[in-house]
Amino acid sequence: MTWRPGTSALSFDSGKHKRGSTGHRRQEASGDFFAGLELQSGYALPPFQAGEPRLTLIVAGVSSCLSRGTGERQIIGLAPSASAARVLGGEADIPARTLQWFLTRYRDVGDGIAPPEKMEEARNALSGSVLILDEASMVGTTQMRALTRIAAETGVERLALIGDRRQLRAVEAGQPFALLQDAGMPTARMDEVVRQRDADLRAAVLHMVADEPRLAVEELGNGVLEMQGDELGRKAAQLWLDLDPDLRPGTAILAPTHEMRAEINAAVRHGLEDEGVLHGSELEIERYVNLHLTRSQKGDIANYREGDVAIFHHDVYGVRAKAGDACRVTEVGEERVVLTLPDGKERGIDPSGYIRYRLDLFETRPLALRAGDRVRWTRNDPARGLINGEHAEILSIARVNVRMRTRDGREIVMARDDPQLHHLDHAYSSTVHAAQGITCDRAIAVLDTGRGGVADQATFYVELTRARDNVVLLTDDREALIEALETAPAREMSALKAIGEQFDTSVPASPPTSVPVLTPDSVSTSASAEAVPRYPPPEREEILDETTRENRKAAERFLDQALSAASASIRQREEHATIAASDGAHVTLDSGYGKWREEALHALDGCRRVLDDPETYGMHLARRPGAEDDLKRLSARIETTLASDNAEIERRQQELEASKAKERDFDMGLEL
Repeated sequence: MTWRPGTSALSFDSGKHKRGSTGHRRQEASGDFFAGLELQSGYALPPFQAGEPRLTLIVAGVSSCLSRGTGERQIIGLAPSASAARVLGGEADIPARTLQWFLTRYRDVGDGIAPPEKMEEARNALSGSVLILDEASMVGTTQMRALTRIAAETGVERLALIGDRRQLRAVEAGQPFALLQDAGMPTARMDEVVRQRDADLRAAVLHMVADEPRLAVEELGNGVLEMQGDELGRKAAQLWLDLDPDLRPGTAILAPTHEMRAEINAAVRHGLEDEGVLHGSELEIERYVNLHLTRSQKGDIANYREGDVAIFHHDVYGVRAKAGDACRVTEVGEERVVLTLPDGKERGIDPSGYIRYRLDLFETRPLALRAGDRVRWTRNDPARGLINGEHAEILSIARVNVRMRTRDGREIVMARDDPQLHHLDHAYSSTVHAAQGITCDRAIAVLDTGRGGVADQATFYVELTRARDNVVLLTDDREALIEALETAPAREMSALKAIGEQFDTSVPASPPTSVPVLTPDSVSTSASAEAVPRYPPPEREEILDETTRENRKAAERFLDQALSAASASIRQREEHATIAASDGAHVTLDSGYGKWREEALHALDGCRRVLDDPETYGMHLARRPGAEDDLKRLSARIETTLASDNAEIERRQQELEASKAKERDFDMGLEL
């Protein structure tokens, strides 16, 4: 059985019981994502027993069902965060990477612009495999659309989505995991709570499952501590410091906001300094903090500040920046931002153009480090095997370097000016958002009512379900917290539902209500295409297809114009040079030079735009052998010519100034 357009993903929803996803800030419908799906029956799992690791069971079930009759299948685990991928790989004993890594690796396939050789390479790597996406409700519409397109185009056998609709959702727009289930995607539901070993804690979790937050809070009993809001961070840190040092690694401190997390980290470090755990000289570094701006926000010059750092994640030909370059914002004008590149050269960019797709914007904050500090990486470093979210311990800080031990026991040494040190943070506390993929023995959770709406059921549910044995909840007002939890919706409405759009489920796709044992016969049982609900309707598909065709035609036309303009610029330059030479003058003195220069700059900008935007133009360049090389050759020639002209203009200006200086000196001599 192969994946094809019209075949659904199989969803495993622990939505009534445990695990997590990520908080969202905004949502919007994405019709063309759902347009390519027809929902049909898929595989289900054998019955499970309480106490069995969930991920191990699920992977065993998928592996078992796909190996029947057709041989073993490659299973690839994916998760939205490094911590969740680590849990998936460890518990399920399969190779697991972050979803972003996977989408970046197959970016051209996901964008629909992969040239034939890349498509063949992707199909060879993925055809017949099973993709398992854990924490699926953390994934927004754009990422889910790219994932399903990659699966469809490369012959992936099955895409299994695992998640929990009750927990925090994606930061990015959309709720594809929930919407796919609403539309009839087959879903196997787990109805046993197996993580919590403590009976009272398990009972509290079940109360949250039943939308009974008051009973859940009451079930915690003396584990709910009430205090002034400005004491919460210090108290959470003190509870952790009061633990036996051997118990601290198994105890998570969960904060609802980054601000609270920073307060807790500072208080913990102060206590560790008193204990002598932190020792030696202190190194203060400049930490880069990702602002997590959307593409639209990165295109707004108002969001740029002098001192910010722009980090490119693609080579950008027009700016002469390479992937990974960290460039300081040194000037913000009305329409352009000036960046200082690592080589010290300055480049002006227009954020409203294609460049917003090529960079992320960071602000800077000071970070103090001492030997004994626990830190976490905030950016991947593939060359050294450092993964975003992974922890490390500072072993020593010397005059020229920093020595640390990673979670897997490796010792690494970095120079004090190593760029990767900018991507560190203290690791004593975690936001609820970042903690959704973890499991720990104990949790110290902060959830107050004065933090602007973060006290909702999803946040509390995540905090409550991270620990196996014990949760201590710190809040500023117990009753106000319960009231906030009772009035906040268990699940926020999607944009589609908010505008009244509904899926046609009059003919259901027969999703399983239990978890039946898979039999060889069930491979061929699927709903007919006619009996499958679809969204959007066919007429919207036609509109979307027509829009895509028009966009591709526009890109093709622009590529033609860029090549034509660059070629014409070189040809006209030679004509102007010939005329100027016949008059014994430099071409920059020709009467038509000013107009030519303006057109040449416009042509150069067009070449750069095409070369720096493979998402839009890559497919068209791939269809024209030699076109990319022609653009690079023409743009390089225009750049060289303009640089030579600038040097000539500057030389003449210097001669003119020198001549004027001599005249002034001569006039002064006459006066004397």
